[in-house]
Amino acid sequence: MLSLADKPQYEGGELCSDVFPEEGIYDEDETKKKAIYTYLDAPHDYLSAGIENIIASFDRFFANEQFYRYTTRSFVQLSLDGLFEEGGKIAGAVRLRAKVDLPGATRRFKLLFDTDPIEKQSTVKRSVDDPTTIGSTNKDYYASLQRKRGLGAGWSVRPELGLRLALPLDPFAKLLITKDLPLDETWKMRVDENIYWYKDSGYGSDTSMQFDHHLGNGNLFRSVTFARYTEENPYLSLSQVFTFYQTITPRQKMSYQWGVFADTENRLQTSSYLYLLRYRL
Repeated sequence: MLSLADKPQYEGGELCSDVFPEEGIYDEDETKKKAIYTYLDAPHDYLSAGIENIIASFDRFFANEQFYRYTTRSFVQLSLDGLFEEGGKIAGAVRLRAKVDLPGATRRFKLLFDTDPIEKQSTVKRSVDDPTTIGSTNKDYYASLQRKRGLGAGWSVRPELGLRLALPLDPFAKLLITKDLPLDETWKMRVDENIYWYKDSGYGSDTSMQFDHHLGNGNLFRSVTFARYTEENPYLSLSQVFTFYQTITPRQKMSYQWGVFADTENRLQTSSYLYLLRYRL
């Protein structure tokens, strides 16, 4: 789900403009009705803020894909990974990601840079918090312009247009549609549909359903169900990943991940399993 910075806020019973982004003048009756709905929704909005804070804190702490995709903040992330192999061989990879506000764009437009877009990652790799860049064969740079638009009722869309920065320049386009649904003060659900097209690999669709549950004491449980279909690989790639986030101290946290992966290339069959334990401070 979205971080608090992305969430429509209520101030003194008045509805902020992001909830109804369309410009225009409303008549008095319509304005009164919206003010009433805003007042009624405010307690529910307050209750959901607690779990949103927990979710945002873990996504930000582990610098995972959730943080990169949904944050409204500007940031730069550089990952340097190295691996010493038998025989003295050294393998390594670098990943650069950045999201920058455009001047005067009121944070609705972002300029993005990435060397390993999530649509180019394997189903296993995209499921791991802050995955290693080792093993990535992608040496290209991608730049794009993204616009976020809130539609109200938990819906948002992020259209994105960009180029692979290599000769010849290859264009790509994405449309991310998100629905956030607070279930109660400890449960939240998010549904994502990411439709994309790359000139070199064709179209694709990534669909995910995520449940987050605040367990108390600063701990969080997450379940993510994912499905991918692409023109390049015309079958379903599926995954189910469970993550438990544990707060040891405000500066020390752990994540425990377990997942199963399958595809329908010939028939529905399991392809691999994942178990990951991470400690970070």
